[in-house]
Amino acid sequence: MISKEYCTEMSRYNEWQNKNLIEVIKGISDENWSQDLDAFFHSLKGTLNHILYADRAWMDRFKGKEVLVKDPKSILAESKDDWIRMRKQTDEEISFWFQNVQEDWLKNDFKFYSYILKTEISKPTWLLVSHLFNHQTHHRSQATSILHRLGINYGVTDLAWIPPKDSK
Repeated sequence: MISKEYCTEMSRYNEWQNKNLIEVIKGISDENWSQDLDAFFHSLKGTLNHILYADRAWMDRFKGKEVLVKDPKSILAESKDDWIRMRKQTDEEISFWFQNVQEDWLKNDFKFYSYILKTEISKPTWLLVSHLFNHQTHHRSQATSILHRLGINYGVTDLAWIPPKDSK
């Protein structure tokens, strides 16, 4: 079982890492953005769009909305600028949602349709929320590996080094 505090800290971690990532992405070429480097989602664009897709899909599910984009390999943002704009909006939504999450909601089971398995599934809500944050970290590490291959040092990614809440 996880707590509201866990959710808000992981939201903060996600936002911190994505702010760092946005600064790096601003400086790369369009060629490096979309270059196929034989990664699981081919490119930075593919990898970062997959994270964005999953975050959007989970937030829609958690809010009781229909997931409009059904393919986990969808490209929601063709350009770096569109991805940056959508990433910031999504991070704000995630942060706001989990600042207001109810502990009782985390304790219940959650039913959803899996577009990967093509079936309805029921799992503990706390597990699915943990998955949201774990999924971000997993695929963000793929993105930082791509950046490393491009000769770009992304910097520190460890959760333990998240800046204190009151630092800028």
